[in-house]
Amino acid sequence: MIGGVCFSLTSDTALRVPEEGAPYLPFSSRGRPDVVFRFYPDSDFFLPRAGREVLFYTRGHWRLSRLSGPRPKLVLEVDGRTAVAAPDFTCIHVHAARGQKGFPFGFPLDELLMINLLGRGRGLLVHACGLKTAGGRGLLFLGNSGAGKSTTARLWKGEPGVLPLSDDRLVLRKERGRFWMYGTPWHGDARVYSPQRAALIKVFFLKHAKKNTLTRLTGAAAAANVLRRAFPTFWDKKGMAFSLRFCDELVQRVPCYEFGFLPDKSAVDFIKTLP
Repeated sequence: MIGGVCFSLTSDTALRVPEEGAPYLPFSSRGRPDVVFRFYPDSDFFLPRAGREVLFYTRGHWRLSRLSGPRPKLVLEVDGRTAVAAPDFTCIHVHAARGQKGFPFGFPLDELLMINLLGRGRGLLVHACGLKTAGGRGLLFLGNSGAGKSTTARLWKGEPGVLPLSDDRLVLRKERGRFWMYGTPWHGDARVYSPQRAALIKVFFLKHAKKNTLTRLTGAAAAANVLRRAFPTFWDKKGMAFSLRFCDELVQRVPCYEFGFLPDKSAVDFIKTLP
């Protein structure tokens, strides 16, 4: 269960979680599956290029294509694995080439599947550190690489009543009129990951500074700052339209600030003084 989405992983052979897959273990669930994920190891599966439209391609990393026909499919190719998915990404068959090692659901396939799934009106994956404070309230610290997400998680670790949910990736969703953030297995240098969630009450855009400062951001400026630190479906027009609406509504409902901070405990004390 990641981001409130329950994945069912099945295979004809035993699925073992390697050491690098340990962050997934706390996310085990007996919930009703939202996504059925079928794995075929050592597969000779081959899909011809004919009849495929390439939607997105990061040279040397991964490719997303649309397979036309009576039953259209989406095809995601990454690291020797080929995922054939229903258009809504709720049914996925993954074929791994012979000799391909590692956890079948592992990075970056897991994140790419989640990004596409969320883009179907479910939510947004963001580059952030998230803290669950007393009463289940959530503080979101958004930042690109090097902005201080892992540093923030370390500074808050051990604070009474505070649970860091992630130091790198969080899922944002709107449920029953409220915005929530969910921890994910996809951690950063601080190796922080939790399956818990928190109701979002404040958003901070991290920025290194010579002193701790806050600047309120609203409207398009705030929405653009969220989007710059998110993983939307650039290759999908409807998905992008949803993500833009999602960011716009989020910044209207949740206060957003640019947070210039010092990488020490004074940054924690500074945020704790906020109402």
